[in-house]
Parts: sequence; structure tokens; C-alpha cells
Amino acid sequence: MGERSSTATFNSDTATLPYPTHLTITTPPSSLSKGDWGLKRPLPLRSTTKTSTPFLRVESVDTIEHITEYGSAADHTLTLQKWQEMNMPLSTPTVQDSARGYMGNHRALGRGVFEEDLSTSSDGDLKSATDETRWRFQGPWLAGLTDGEFNEYVRKTIRSRKSEFQSFLKETKALEDTKTAQRKAAEQGQNPPPAIKASDITAEQLRMYIKELRQERAALFRLIRLFLDLPPTPSPKGILGEAIDDAMYSMGMDIGSKPRTINSEDFLPNSNSPYAETGPPKTHPSAGLSYLRTNRYIYNHPVYGPQEHPPPIQGRIVIPKNASVGSFAPKLGIAGVVTEAPLGESFNTSDSSARARHGKSRKQTHPGLLNIEPDKVGGSKVYLRPTTASIDASGRIDLRVESGDGPALAILLGKENRIQPKSSQSMRPIKPLPRPPNITQQGYGLESRDTSTDQMHAAGDVRYNRSSSNPNPSNSPVDEEAMRNLQDLLHKADQGY
Repeated sequence: MGERSSTATFNSDTATLPYPTHLTITTPPSSLSKGDWGLKRPLPLRSTTKTSTPFLRVESVDTIEHITEYGSAADHTLTLQKWQEMNMPLSTPTVQDSARGYMGNHRALGRGVFEEDLSTSSDGDLKSATDETRWRFQGPWLAGLTDGEFNEYVRKTIRSRKSEFQSFLKETKALEDTKTAQRKAAEQGQNPPPAIKASDITAEQLRMYIKELRQERAALFRLIRLFLDLPPTPSPKGILGEAIDDAMYSMGMDIGSKPRTINSEDFLPNSNSPYAETGPPKTHPSAGLSYLRTNRYIYNHPVYGPQEHPPPIQGRIVIPKNASVGSFAPKLGIAGVVTEAPLGESFNTSDSSARARHGKSRKQTHPGLLNIEPDKVGGSKVYLRPTTASIDASGRIDLRVESGDGPALAILLGKENRIQPKSSQSMRPIKPLPRPPNITQQGYGLESRDTSTDQMHAAGDVRYNRSSSNPNPSNSPVDEEAMRNLQDLLHKADQGY
């Protein structure tokens, strides 16, 4: 393989960065008119006062030319303000749940990023053998490294730690031998022996222990990952086996005559970490956007009371489907973040002719999703409802939205009279259970009556003879209103309800 990745990358010098890299500063209007920003020298009024968003990021306070390099920070600052107005918390990425769904395609929802088990260990130690859900690791994510980056990591980091790794193996061997001796003593009813120290492990014992680890690849990979504090790996793939093989060779773990490319499925366990497939994020999973733990709250309207959903947010159609640069899926913008169009009838941009041939009709699609509307001031708009948001491995915001149509939108636009009530399906009457023909008792506490006054149907139902003038031949105290309701039910049953 080559030293560089063959994946094409497209970067822009003027595009907004995924996350801010400099602090944003501002100043009150009284100091803004004087150019006073609290720096070494005042800033020019021409470039700092003729704006409605006086936010700056200072790249250098004092350069070699004795000037202050600065630029506008309105992009990230306004995005933060818009995001906080949405009251949208951050969650971990969705993970594939193989135990549910058909063929393991079910995606489990992410959890809040401020859960205790998703951060570092409680004692502050980043190394933990069982804590895979955390986001911070000392080692790199091997699946995301190119060949050149991995070779550099092996050359500069791993090879110099060969002796340290052997000491780590001695401590592990001593701990395992201590547990084995204590377990045997407990089985024999004896006192536990003293703990074995790492200094008690001889060179021959260490050599035999390394030889055993060559046959147990799962245990060896667990120790290497614990020693280097590596993030969890994605689904087992053959390329990772070669990477781990090189790491073992660099630390003195000679693999002998086995081939260099090995089947990683034999020793790479599946992880339940939300960052196993994409890698841990470069920033905190919240990225400082929101410190809310959940969005499970009820929006209380001042007039209509508690609502099922909060008011939707107006978004912008950034790129329609039939754009001039090509045919792509529509891109939407909400709170300064670009996201995919949600699923739904009002966002279905598939070919309508194919549906017409099959005799299917669909809901009217937003016109701006198909073509650009030049007559719309500010561009085409659409109402959306954000559902989940997370930070990916590159520090970008992954926002998922739904259609904002519904009663919440009607209330927001003042069109409450157009809300269609939900159609309540009429409950079909429950038919009486079939009874044998020889049973004349109609219930507990009721007198027996002659079956000649009843009509025995094919299903075995016992009903009153409606042709009789006396609907209550047994003269039992039955309410007249209850009898009318019973006759209505029998009439509906005959009609096929």
C-alpha cells in the first residue's frame, strides 16, 4: 500500500470551519465607537463599526509588523445563539443494534453526552479495560489512520515503549498468577498466599507467557489496547488485523511463521461504543453547543395548554434536488447547520410519473425542494422539527430533523381552525360468545326462560325474539334504556358491523 490515502478531499479556504479554533470577543457600543476592544491598540472603525454583528476572533495580537490580525467571528457566534434558542441537546451517535431488527439493521438511539459513564473514569484515569463508551483516549483510532500516519505512529510512539510493554506484561502475569493461586487456596480451604510481585517473574516465565499470548490473539489484543489506550475498533475487517500485527511486531511480539495478514474476526471483539464505527470526536461530544441533558419536556402553550410537540423552526432550502450543478438530494439549513431532508410525504422528491402509472397519489411537495424559486425573498423556506444531534469524528454537527407539519405549525401560524381532528375509528361491537343450544340459563342471578322465545343462529348466539311483543319474557327487572341499547347492538350486528 502507499503512504498516502487515495481518498479525494475537497477543502475551501473561505468556508466556515466545522468548529471554532479561536476565542470570540466583543465590546459594548460605547467602546465600539472608539475602537476600544481591550487589546494592545484600537482597531480601525471602518471595518469594525459598519456591521450588525460586532464579533471578532483575534488571530494574532501583535505580529512582527506591529499590527493586530483579526477577522469576523459572526459565523460561529450566531450559530451558537441560534442553537441555544432551539433548546436542542447533544447525544452520542446512533449505533447498530444487532440483537434487534431484521438482519441487524436496527439503529439504537444515542444517549445524552453528559451521562456519567460516557466521560472519563471516575478516578480521572483514562485507562479502563471495561469503559469503552467514553470518548477520550490517549491512543489514536487505528481504523482512521492512513498508511503513512500509522507507520509514523509505530515509529515514533510504539517502538520506543518496548521495555515499558514488557514491564506491563510482567505486572499482568503477576496479577494472573496471584488470582490463580488465591482461587486454588480457596477451593482447598487454605489461607490465601501472598501476592506475587512483578519482580518475582523471571525472564523464562515472561518468555513462556508471551508464547501463550501468541496463541490467544484475543487476550493479546486486549492487553495491547489497554496498554496503548486505543479507542474501540469498528466491525471486524481484515485490514485491521494487519495493523495490529505490525503493532505487535514493533513491540517485540514476534508472530513467528504465521502470515502477516490475519483474520481479525478471530480476535477483534465487537464493541458497543457509539464511536467504534466512526472514531471518537476531536472535541467534547457536546462541542460546547448545549449543556442540556435531554429534550424530554412538554411545551406548555399559554392558550392551548400542553402540546405534543414544541413549535417548529423555520429552515431554509439550501440546495434543491434539480440544482444546476447536478441532481442531488435536497439540503436544508436550520440554525446555521446543513442537514438532509427528512422522510415524509411532503418531502418526497421521487418521480411523480412512476407513482401516477401505479395509480398512487402523494401529498404536495414543497416547490423549493425540486427547483430554485428566484421570486422568493431570502430563498425557499420550510418548517422543520429537530429530533437528534451529535458530533461526528471530524467535529461537524450531525443534525436530524422531521417535518414540522401538524397542529404545532397551525398554532404557530394562527390557523387553529384548519386543524383536522384525528379520525377516531368506531369500535366494532363485541359479539357474544357462542353458547350450546341446551343452555337456558342467561346469566348469574337470572331466571331460566324458554328457549322457544329465542332464535338460535348459526354461530350459537342466544338473542331475544324481536318479533315478540314482550321483550322480557322472564319478567326480570331490566332497565328499558338498557334494552333499547341491546336492540341497537343487535341491529348493527345484523347489518355487518
